[in-house]
Amino acid sequence: MPETSIERPTTRASGVRDHEDAMMIPALDLSKNARRLLQMLCKGQQPSTQEASETLEVTDRTIRSLRAELEEAGVPVKSRYDSHTKRFYLEPEDQGHYLEPLLLTERQMEALTVAAEAASSVLRPTHYHEPLKKAFAKLQRDWLSEAITFEPREEGDNWHFGGLPQQDIPRETFRVLTRAIREQQTLVLDYYTASRDAWTEDRRLDPYLIAFRGGSWMLAAYCHEKEEVLDFSLAGMKNIRPYEPKGSPVYFGANDAFDPKEHFRGRGGALAGEEWVEVRLLVEPKAAPYFKRKRYHASQTIEEEHADGRLIVHYRVRGLRGFVSGIRSWGRLVTVLEPESLREELTAEFYELAGRYLQG
Repeated sequence: MPETSIERPTTRASGVRDHEDAMMIPALDLSKNARRLLQMLCKGQQPSTQEASETLEVTDRTIRSLRAELEEAGVPVKSRYDSHTKRFYLEPEDQGHYLEPLLLTERQMEALTVAAEAASSVLRPTHYHEPLKKAFAKLQRDWLSEAITFEPREEGDNWHFGGLPQQDIPRETFRVLTRAIREQQTLVLDYYTASRDAWTEDRRLDPYLIAFRGGSWMLAAYCHEKEEVLDFSLAGMKNIRPYEPKGSPVYFGANDAFDPKEHFRGRGGALAGEEWVEVRLLVEPKAAPYFKRKRYHASQTIEEEHADGRLIVHYRVRGLRGFVSGIRSWGRLVTVLEPESLREELTAEFYELAGRYLQG
């Protein structure tokens, strides 16, 4: 498979190339008309030689030469007979986007390598995981002989993005939701509400975006039943389908009032629709250095620092759903001062748990 020539960057006297020296990533080296023909095939068209020649305004002989050029470049062009007419085409999985040569610096290559590792971990349960791995493997193959300051195949060993909670969500769920978001198509589905331990059938939603927050995959969508934008757990969805009251899909327009950044601001793992809550914690001296060094929520502020090393830490959070688990993890090193409702909840949990241990 012919490739574009790779321009070797200038090598320093020390033999080490600068991070910002550019390198050419090989791609298909095609003539203008061959690329135009490839674009036709990538759109799913299956022209005959005559039809292709009329579209590109070239001779039949030129079309045959262009097809040979594509095949020599490694494009898997296939042919079939439609009655007595020979047509050529690409299989759906081969109808990709064949890029022009890509010029990247080594630092950009290194950044993409790390980004691919991170994305692969987060997207593992989705339908994008395998395509991402295959696409990045192609890039790595072309980078191997070019990278000098890092080793593409070993860079992943220097980073760890594992350990993320993975919910058992069918990949088809991601595929259907992604398509509906892209096409602005209204959906209807059955949804499980954990707080009520009940299923709601035929919930009608306008899906806006998919988010991974607090270890859970969520969909931000306009709920026609509640008439507001809410968050829905993907793990609680089933029987997802287009909303077709008259036999054809229904589409919604863009909601200019919806701002993803504002939608999730200050919420942590809370769901949309939950109220803002003021939280104050008494942090013991052994845990104080952690709270000084790290912000566990965007709203975190240290209000007081006592002489004995204890801290009063304040938060303003939207809902306690995702926040309480963090408080529990600190055990006796953190005491809730307010809200009173949370103090009562944790106190009741303590006595229930203590009773279980005392009963043996």
